[in-house]
Amino acid sequence: MKREEFVQFVAKNIKYHLPSGFKDCQIEVGKHMGLTISEKNSPSILKIYLDEAYETFTQDRNIFSVMENIANKITQAWSEKEQMIDKTNRAIELVNDYDEAKKYLQTILRDPDFSNVPSDRIVKEMGSYVVLYQINMDNETEHVSIPVTDKLINHWEITQEQLYQDAIEVQASWNRPLLTDMLEMQFYLAVGGASPDNLLNTESKQIDNIGLYILTNEDLNNGAAIIIQEEVIRKVGDMLQNNYYLLPSSRHELLIYPDNGLMTAKELQEMVQSVNSTEVSPEDQLSDKVLFYDQKERRLELATEREERLAEKSKEAQKENAKSESKESSEKKENKSLKFTIRL
Repeated sequence: MKREEFVQFVAKNIKYHLPSGFKDCQIEVGKHMGLTISEKNSPSILKIYLDEAYETFTQDRNIFSVMENIANKITQAWSEKEQMIDKTNRAIELVNDYDEAKKYLQTILRDPDFSNVPSDRIVKEMGSYVVLYQINMDNETEHVSIPVTDKLINHWEITQEQLYQDAIEVQASWNRPLLTDMLEMQFYLAVGGASPDNLLNTESKQIDNIGLYILTNEDLNNGAAIIIQEEVIRKVGDMLQNNYYLLPSSRHELLIYPDNGLMTAKELQEMVQSVNSTEVSPEDQLSDKVLFYDQKERRLELATEREERLAEKSKEAQKENAKSESKESSEKKENKSLKFTIRL
């Protein structure tokens, strides 16, 4: 059977191998060893190429097996095509209806000094980080999203502040916070079994301030964005009853390291840099910047900047002390001189 005859044969007989849902489809010979499959009153066309199938047929001469394989390929491709059409229609619906789209708003944390942020994206500054927005269209098998851009919010006729407030309001539906012991999480990810306890939901109002913890969301996806929820950051500090560092383990989670005086901000930053370069995939890397949370002042800032500020403050205090000591020394000398003059 020649190549052209093979393609004609497949086009004529493939429906006998396809599910009944294809009975009304039109199957024709296309160009370059291909078939075209289409539905009535639909402009959408599926193209399947038969080069590989023909090569298989020439080797084993089992036409039934080859036809079954072609049918399976058509069925799978058709399913993927329908999913893509559904996805496209859903995206169009969300782009054209903000009241519906805002139900699926999602925030993402990025470091503009560490990864490229497209100029048309809507961003909100969060210290040395920025918050980006997207419409979350995740399904069971893949992460699908629509980025929120200048053009899109102009189409919605909303402000950036409204976008931010709406994103905060829907946090509870997708970004449910999870705080857990790091060793328990590592064991769970490696072995499986019961999920580690969420310490934010326990009855205890205090946790050990010498441990190492993971802060993320229950989906373990884009969990670093949890830091825009100020009440979560405050609660971690209250439970530790201590200041703490936030280490950007990846865009999916942050490590919580209580401020126990054992490591400096610079040492922690060097550790994060080392882990990023050796263990974290480029697409999952968030930043090398370590944050610090002051539990009493309720302030989140860049750890190295805090360290520099405190060092500068210490220098100023030392200068003031030196001036004070110099002044006291001068006053003592003056007093001695005065006494000596009186005795004369």
